[in-house]
Amino acid sequence: MAIGVCSDKLEAGVVFHNYVPSYGNIEVTCAADSSRWLTSGLATGIMHYPFYQLGCQRVTALTPRKARPARQFLEKFGFRQEGVVRRGFGSDDMFVYGLLRSEWERARINRGRVDGQESASGSQARRSGSVG
Repeated sequence: MAIGVCSDKLEAGVVFHNYVPSYGNIEVTCAADSSRWLTSGLATGIMHYPFYQLGCQRVTALTPRKARPARQFLEKFGFRQEGVVRRGFGSDDMFVYGLLRSEWERARINRGRVDGQESASGSQARRSGSVG
């Protein structure tokens, strides 16, 4: 599943991949020109896909050690660093991040859901066509 965020041009892309239904896990990869594209409403809409449509209990992200802005972005989103794969990206180490559904439901950026219940703003983000 790929999600594009656009205004006049493509601002960011989010790709969910390596879905393993039996484990309730999916990986996410993001790319953006800036970290300013992400609003609470968009975050809620984007994370609806793995946690509520697919029923995942976890989302995993892998990022290079040297990609400090990407790591800071993940941490603001609520992901926790869980490990390091030495030289996982060639000459750079790979940082493993994870976000559990229970953590997402309590995350500050998640303004559209409380304990798995959708609020009006969460359903509005999806109806507006902002994501998906």
